[in-house]
Amino acid sequence: MFVQSLLPYAKGPRWEPTLRSLEDWLSGRPARRLFRLNPLEVARELGLDPGTTVDAFLAGVLEGWFDLRWDFHCPQCGGVPHHSSHLSGAAAEGECVNCHVEFRNALDHNVEVTFSAAPRLAAFQPGEQDELLASYHMNLLHTPWNATKRLSGLDLLHRPLFHERFSDDVLSAEENLEIRQVVFLFTDIKGSTALYEQLGDAKAYNLVRDHFKVLFDAVEKNQGVVVKTIGDAVMASFLQPSLALEAALTVHQTIDALKIPGTDESVVVKMGIHSGPAIAVTMNQRFDYFGQTVNKAARIQGLAQDQEIYFSEAVFQDAASRKTLTSRKAAVRRYRAHLKGIEGDQVVYAIQ
Repeated sequence: MFVQSLLPYAKGPRWEPTLRSLEDWLSGRPARRLFRLNPLEVARELGLDPGTTVDAFLAGVLEGWFDLRWDFHCPQCGGVPHHSSHLSGAAAEGECVNCHVEFRNALDHNVEVTFSAAPRLAAFQPGEQDELLASYHMNLLHTPWNATKRLSGLDLLHRPLFHERFSDDVLSAEENLEIRQVVFLFTDIKGSTALYEQLGDAKAYNLVRDHFKVLFDAVEKNQGVVVKTIGDAVMASFLQPSLALEAALTVHQTIDALKIPGTDESVVVKMGIHSGPAIAVTMNQRFDYFGQTVNKAARIQGLAQDQEIYFSEAVFQDAASRKTLTSRKAAVRRYRAHLKGIEGDQVVYAIQ
């Protein structure tokens, strides 16, 4: 029953084997063993793909097998002074009564996502969850909490299934959460206004739609998510600079095949990438990002011209990004450029 109910959420060839492994692992386990599960830890134990395992737990939430929890850890002791069933219950500020400290919650640092058995999967005895929660907190206070081994809030936000099916689980409009490091890719079609004039609305829209397919596919295959589209422009986010760069290079390679109707000319996509801190907010009832990193990424994209990818020093200094550039044999040029609204000249890199 567990497998059959989740099969419709299929995400590639690993999906069914992952579900069957999880079903075997869950079978016969008492409820107390299914409290505050870390899907990354489960994936390591079973030798499964981490991303597919997270998606399986998310699908399980949608089908009533699991409950999802957002845990807001104290950065000092690792305890959980606040938790919520929904992101809307998140607060920008936290306070730990054990350490007597106040702190800012950061999605990629002290915000963890866990999963517990729902009644459909296992029945907790009255008061059992309270006891398990107290024990869970006590263990955290005596065991060094390692954020790198946990599913962070930012990790979850970069699962396409979460974006697709949990889109109503957003921050309160009055709140925001810090992010210490996230990567933004901005894209835009060169001369799109002229395309609408040249082709007419229907043909130009079809071309823009086809270009979206190329972009969205490259973003998802490189573990990114599309944050929003503005006309024919795209804003996407990634966990690592190298993944954003790989997505951009894939688009750079494949977009030439997308021709403007009635011509031999390709659609020209300009791209820009930057990495740094940001804040997560809800804008127009959708999850969004704000801050200088977002502004700088958009300005860097504005430097690009004909089928160019521009990126910042922060992206270039990432070791995995340089490996990507080397493996792709990309010809990189270094510039100093002025970005509107940003003080001083900035070092940027370009691939044509």
